[in-house]
Amino acid sequence: MPGRPLRALALLILASLGSCTQEQELHPDAPVLKSLRFVGNDTFSDSDLRQGLVTQEKSWIPFTRPTRFDAASFQGDLARLTTFYRARGYFEMRIRHTTVEPAGKNGVRVTVAVEEGQPSTVRQVELTGIDSFPVPLQTLLKSRLPLVPAAIFTDQGFQASKAALLARLHENAFAEAKIEARADVDSLAHAVDLTFAITPGGHYTYRDFVIRGNARVPTKRLQQELDGVMKKGDEFQTSDLDEAQRRIYALGVFSNAQVAAGAPDPDAGTLPIIVNVVEAPFHTFRAGVGIGIDIEHQEVHVTGGYTNRDFLGGLRRLDFDNLVALEWLPSIFDPLESAVPAFTSTLKLTQPEIFSYNTDLVPSLQVERAAELGFGYWAFRGRIGLPWKITPSLTLTPAYSAELLIFDSGTAFSGIDLSPTALLSLSCQVCVLSYLEQTIVWDRRNDKSEPSSGFFAQLDIQEAGGPLGGSFSNTRWLPEVRAYFPLGKLDVLAVRLELGALFTYGGTTSPIDQRFFLGGIDSVRGYGAERLSPMVRVNTCAPIVNPKNPGGPKVPSPLCQGVNQGVGIVDIQVGGNGMVEGSLELRHTLSDVFHLVAFVDTGEVTQQPFAFDFSPQGLAVTPGVGIRFITPIGALRADFAYRATDPIRALSLAQTTFPQPGYGLPSTAGGALDTCAWPFVPTSGWVNYTQPSTCKSDFLRRFAFNIAIGESF
Repeated sequence: MPGRPLRALALLILASLGSCTQEQELHPDAPVLKSLRFVGNDTFSDSDLRQGLVTQEKSWIPFTRPTRFDAASFQGDLARLTTFYRARGYFEMRIRHTTVEPAGKNGVRVTVAVEEGQPSTVRQVELTGIDSFPVPLQTLLKSRLPLVPAAIFTDQGFQASKAALLARLHENAFAEAKIEARADVDSLAHAVDLTFAITPGGHYTYRDFVIRGNARVPTKRLQQELDGVMKKGDEFQTSDLDEAQRRIYALGVFSNAQVAAGAPDPDAGTLPIIVNVVEAPFHTFRAGVGIGIDIEHQEVHVTGGYTNRDFLGGLRRLDFDNLVALEWLPSIFDPLESAVPAFTSTLKLTQPEIFSYNTDLVPSLQVERAAELGFGYWAFRGRIGLPWKITPSLTLTPAYSAELLIFDSGTAFSGIDLSPTALLSLSCQVCVLSYLEQTIVWDRRNDKSEPSSGFFAQLDIQEAGGPLGGSFSNTRWLPEVRAYFPLGKLDVLAVRLELGALFTYGGTTSPIDQRFFLGGIDSVRGYGAERLSPMVRVNTCAPIVNPKNPGGPKVPSPLCQGVNQGVGIVDIQVGGNGMVEGSLELRHTLSDVFHLVAFVDTGEVTQQPFAFDFSPQGLAVTPGVGIRFITPIGALRADFAYRATDPIRALSLAQTTFPQPGYGLPSTAGGALDTCAWPFVPTSGWVNYTQPSTCKSDFLRRFAFNIAIGESF
């Protein structure tokens, strides 16, 4: 019948969905539902139709309780199916028949046959009560609504259109605007006429500001944040409330902040703004313990920190963070030495609003004792940055950094005749790095920790040496792009692409701090931390000075059981000046706390920038799967990855550790050189290395397992 009102449709939907949350306690002898299938559903999938129903198939997860079939609940589900279709414009949908068939012992299979019919489209959209509005506002209200003529009617689009109109009115000073919406269905014409009757109410401006809950933070300081967004006499806009609340939160001293409009004065055409805040503790102490698990690196560590959110007044923030670790290199199961200590200590001060409300001054100092496979060093770093928040999503940070790097005099392999400077191709043992840096971040993700839509783009540029002095002269570029695409309600496709290039000049090499590495929990997950990199191969079985007779002949290293056992071959990652990395990740929501992930990572690190080989011989490809457990501090993730390719990598030999060809290298039973473990005779310089295809690969070593907090990107 033409003109049939649809005003009760939303209430019917809510009532139907609400009843789905109340599962009945069924008799334990009720039949088990083996399957629930649909026939005739050409537009919507079976999984779409099952959402919101009480009747559900048994979960595929092992050890879950069987789902019992209840005839009464099933009849209610048939009504919910009808509501599901009508909410999407299929008003002629009907259920043709249902079948309940036995399936094994005490089980049933249920089939529902539906006839979808023809969907109804929007015939016209009428807005009433807007004739007195300025023409630009009328045009704004009529443009780009979620439902437009010729579109298939959906209740979601109908409600979204009403919400969009109301938001536009509130954004144009009509704080009390109301809308009565109607959807009239012409079933014969398969058409829907939409009417939005607008009652605008008064046109309001800001009157005054009421701030509550601040004990230590001065009211004047909060008023400064409000004045940057809204002033007395300005026209009311709902977006002003969101921006003011964001700025107050950004001060970093409130655990809760709410900015809302108070009761309006229709006679005066004004309304107050009410600000309620709850101050967070101004002094915070932190402590924790943890483990790091990687395919070729394990550690235990303790952390401790302190934060003062009002250091010397003025809402200056002081952060002091420390980490002390014991590391096993390359693995706790096969360590070359005992556990190696390492630590990092960082002191950072944030001076807010140094030049304007959106520019801070952030100086920091850091001391680090680094323990890497084959070498160690001390680092003393200083940095001063000026993060400028151009918009809520766009930040530019210029900075200057200076570093002093002091490398140990010998390698981590006791007695081996190889200096860290030779190992890393450096021209200094005590090195100074001085550079400018510019970082621009454009962040349009809907959620910073668990994004499901939007994008993130970053460009980092560094200029070292030259007039800034130091041991190195170079420029370093590192752009990165991430994008997130929702695929229905339960799935998200995440994509990342990163490119790195470091150009040296003036005859200097590149510092270890600026080189590129891949592998580990956040990049190409089929490799250990930083293990996708140019390598230097060291023979730890090389002869060393006899500690009992320093002037006498050298003796085999105590790290080895024998010169031909092959246990002394170690590859040291030294980084490269070029890098490309990409990741594709499909994230599926199982429940509020469990997510499943399938991913493919790929990447390459080269000695020189842009010297990439995008063939299977050049790129490392590591597919894998993972599981996420959602916690208040982020997603606890466990990832399993597989190295699908054996890319060619740059390899150099530490010549001083090979006194003659074949010394300390793996040999076959007949005494010949094992060319699968060592495919060439030691030579000088760099070679492109990959294991010969005729050799057997260690299958288990192709797998990697990583545990971490937070998504990989």
